[in-house]
Amino acid sequence: MTRWNEKIKDSKSIYATFLVAALIVIPFGYPSHIHAQATITVVNLDDEGEGFNDPREPDNASTTGGNIGSTIGRQRLVAFQYAANIWASLLDSNVEIIVGAQFNPLLCEATNAFLGSTGTNTVHRDFKGAPVSNTWYPAALANSLSGTDLAPLEDDISAVFNSTIGGTCTFPKAWYYGLDGKPPENTIDFVSIALHELGHGLGFQTFVDLATGAKLNNFDDIFMLWLEDHSTGELYSEMTNMGRVSASINTGNVHWVGPEVINESEGLISGRDPNGHVEMYAPNPLNPEVSVSHFSASLNPDELMEPSFTGAIQDVGLALSLMKDIGWSTTLQPLVTTGPADAIGFNSVTLKGKVKPNGSPGNYYFEYGTTTDYGSTTPVTGYGSSTIYFLANAEVSSLEPETKYHFRLVATNSAGTSFGLDFTFDTIAATNGGGGGGCFITVSSK
Repeated sequence: MTRWNEKIKDSKSIYATFLVAALIVIPFGYPSHIHAQATITVVNLDDEGEGFNDPREPDNASTTGGNIGSTIGRQRLVAFQYAANIWASLLDSNVEIIVGAQFNPLLCEATNAFLGSTGTNTVHRDFKGAPVSNTWYPAALANSLSGTDLAPLEDDISAVFNSTIGGTCTFPKAWYYGLDGKPPENTIDFVSIALHELGHGLGFQTFVDLATGAKLNNFDDIFMLWLEDHSTGELYSEMTNMGRVSASINTGNVHWVGPEVINESEGLISGRDPNGHVEMYAPNPLNPEVSVSHFSASLNPDELMEPSFTGAIQDVGLALSLMKDIGWSTTLQPLVTTGPADAIGFNSVTLKGKVKPNGSPGNYYFEYGTTTDYGSTTPVTGYGSSTIYFLANAEVSSLEPETKYHFRLVATNSAGTSFGLDFTFDTIAATNGGGGGGCFITVSSK
């Protein structure tokens, strides 16, 4: 079978306004996250002294929110990898997903600003393992389905975020790099934005030219196969170019009709029709940066992949169901988040984190030691088949004073084992009064 590749630049941007955020890009309370089926690697494309390499002092509020990067740049990188690891924990792929990321100045005014832009670098069709012939797939999904890197010289996804937010920009909001999903007033939750934008890069986008209705090189893309104009009952793949132009501004009538989304959409109070079809964003006039490749802003409760940033959402929600519709395999491994150590004394500590069982019972424990080889573990604790996060903790004693220790949370179920990122803490000096006091905590990734 002939394989076709196409270099593409069709990134989806996130746009924020003072009153309403126009376009958003991605867990959940603590800093580190899982190492699961897929691997998403963030490649820092910034030059020295800028973006992810910004040497300024870390943001105190973000540190309080669980991001203990030692500089602003490091906090940005920790937060972005944190968001990437959330998606990685949910998707199944044997091919590493490479994301080239950087901070650059983007449009930023007093009442509106572009927050970021992300998309696949290449698209592929008719590769070995392609479920649908003559149909474009984004790079990360095509690689997963084929079991090989179809464009090994290219990053799979490109991501750019606005470096002027909170700096030279007059827009009255700043970035928040905390990992707890609780941005202070007048800040923008970076993890939520990164999760959203990564969703686009992984496949939440059509490659149709919405202004003309033309398909990319006259071929369908896997996303458009599940788009319907509800007023006519036609799918995007069945329409003429002018039909797609008209449908894309038919507000309230562009629906996602994939079976996985339909099955999981029952919790919506609005934005869902009686058949379970979920409304997509189709404003009139057309907004090429936003239209169609988002869920509608009418959805209630809000979803991550809506066009407006209205607040922190660190749960991919229906976006995961949509990923299944376009061909992604998902994993049921537990989601694991290592948290900052607490109650640090001269010879004791409380290790903390969070586990989401993903519907399967299992066990968790912490590994700890003076190196990343760890060497010691806490007792194994069982958990049930919940689908929501629970707090995990373990008390450790018999430690050495004034010593740096590494630790991470580990959880297992029938689908596999998930590992939190490495964290460290320093025990304090021994005193006559015993433990207590504080310490400086750092984070590292392996």
